[in-house]
Amino acid sequence: MTTTTTIDPEAPLGRLVGDHSEFAAVFESLGIDYCCGGDTSLRRAGEENGLEVEAVLERLATTDSTDELAPAEASITELVDDVVETHHDYLRAELLSLERTVRKVARVHGDAHPELEAIFE
Repeated sequence: MTTTTTIDPEAPLGRLVGDHSEFAAVFESLGIDYCCGGDTSLRRAGEENGLEVEAVLERLATTDSTDELAPAEASITELVDDVVETHHDYLRAELLSLERTVRKVARVHGDAHPELEAIFE
């Protein structure tokens, strides 16, 4: 399924990723820091990275989002299959990227938040 919501170029990167987790991979591929730069607007981040905001918006608008199963309407078998096929497969594909992000956050913010090292481990 493709994201069809209107994306506000003035929205902070952190909020965009919070609302649309699939945007994280796009930002990472473009070298946009949505973590430490999470308060930065999409427009400003694009400008700072030499990217045309309209091109970034177009790429985000065509990003596949996950098709979520409605748990209240699903059988136990459907729920288990969804967890295994959707979430486990997704995690297997994303864990390396997540590990790099967590490592970076722990390194950059670990002095002020020592609990981040435990999260990384």
